[in-house]
Amino acid sequence: MKKIIFVFTFLFLVNFFSIFAQKLDKKSKKKVKEYMSMSCECMTKSFSKIHPSLSKIMAEVTEKEGTNEEAFQKKLAQYLVDNPKEADAIEKNISEDLKDIPDNITKNCKELTKKYPDAAKKFSKEEKEAIIKAVDGMKDCNILVKAIMKKTFLETMK
Repeated sequence: MKKIIFVFTFLFLVNFFSIFAQKLDKKSKKKVKEYMSMSCECMTKSFSKIHPSLSKIMAEVTEKEGTNEEAFQKKLAQYLVDNPKEADAIEKNISEDLKDIPDNITKNCKELTKKYPDAAKKFSKEEKEAIIKAVDGMKDCNILVKAIMKKTFLETMK
């Protein structure tokens, strides 16, 4: 009797997970993969001048607080107190390099915005879920870009 229950349970789980894994059809999988690749490439290029520690702080705040400037300033101030040797480089980075990011995004992401205008609203729920799950596995993608992508798609699913 236990074997029969085990077999039925096993078959149910295999069936359940195979259906779950196949939620996206080939066209949607291709679209998601292409979007993620293009996003990662253009945004990472756009954020390339951000100091690595600053990028990490921004990513942490983005994941937890969204675009909460007060939370970012508090976290950054604490980081600078804890890491005074990096303060000059980070402050220089903020004053010189961050002002160029909007222009860099516009320049580097033209093809992405042309092909996927307002993507966060136009992707299906299943496609958004696939993006959110796959973001962390993107090895060549900047940590801040990953956080922005996850937060953007999570916000549009509410």
